[in-house]
Amino acid sequence: MNKRLVDFQRSSSFYGKIDLLCTIKSFNVREIRKRYLDSKSNKNNRTGAVERRASAKGGVCQLSISDGKLIQHELITDLVEPRGVIHGQSVTAFAFEREVLLIQQDKETLRLTHPWFSYLHSVDLSDTHLLVASSGFDCIFEFDLLTNRFTTEWFAWDHGIDRAKDPETGEDIYLCRTGERQEEYNKAGKTTLLIDDPVKQILPTAKRAAFINSVSYTRNNKVLATFFHEGKVYEIDLHSGEVKERIAGLNSPHGGFDKHKLMATSTASGQVWIEGDFYDFEGLPNKAKEMEGMEWVQNTISLNKSTFISIDSNRSAFVIFDIDKNLFDMIHFDQDWAVQDLIPNTFGFNLKEHKNEF
Repeated sequence: MNKRLVDFQRSSSFYGKIDLLCTIKSFNVREIRKRYLDSKSNKNNRTGAVERRASAKGGVCQLSISDGKLIQHELITDLVEPRGVIHGQSVTAFAFEREVLLIQQDKETLRLTHPWFSYLHSVDLSDTHLLVASSGFDCIFEFDLLTNRFTTEWFAWDHGIDRAKDPETGEDIYLCRTGERQEEYNKAGKTTLLIDDPVKQILPTAKRAAFINSVSYTRNNKVLATFFHEGKVYEIDLHSGEVKERIAGLNSPHGGFDKHKLMATSTASGQVWIEGDFYDFEGLPNKAKEMEGMEWVQNTISLNKSTFISIDSNRSAFVIFDIDKNLFDMIHFDQDWAVQDLIPNTFGFNLKEHKNEF
């Protein structure tokens, strides 16, 4: 069922004070919108850059919302494209372009790197492990917090999800990591792209096969991953490699979660999919003029079983909505911010105490 938020009643009384921690990928959201509009001309019909671009300066922000207003914020600036953020019992993790900053209570702060880290987008935590989405090379990594070692890796290309599209010609390109696989594909008459030096090679957004831009643990200890280019959410068993489709029919999805409810954000259609229902942002006020006719809801998280908060990039607003009470609210933030990810700051994490660790 499709439910329009514009038909909900607007109210600021149903959610109380909300403390958040969010990543701001860039302080030039207009440039990001321009790249998005330009990518509409890609011949492979895939959103995203076709060439390597310069990294942007962003920040991490600690903020509070109350009575329909952004009442305070603490900002760390001059960080290179922070994207993912997550907090566990005693660990807070931030994902940047090629590294993860792991701030551990009463332990040494770690900077995690890996040769196959590229355009990191999201992180998640279990009691003992950290999950990392390396979107640049369509892969997932798991880090053991007890041993401080990477223990598991999963590559979409090694599991049959390896067909990309040339953004200039629209032709199929098959991605691979070994010369043996490349030779096998070449014999079959397939055009290939070998990535065997990930530290030096770059795979732009529009040339990726899956573009896994978010990963999270499920209630049954599997991994939920959003495949941006396919418009689907898959459940992955990192150990067996088994892949199971959970949600389909999305447009450039982000944020697949199986916490309170199974959900995902259908970013480019401006919808949030929650247990089979679509919650539609079309018709909400204050959209940027250049984005008329288009939507971009960057991500959505659940605050509880019925209340959700989304990042609406085209309206520069956090949109809070309750699916049981049919209520919503919009809280606008700085129009230059490209907010990428957010989590509830219910754990009292204070950025001031960790500024020097970024």
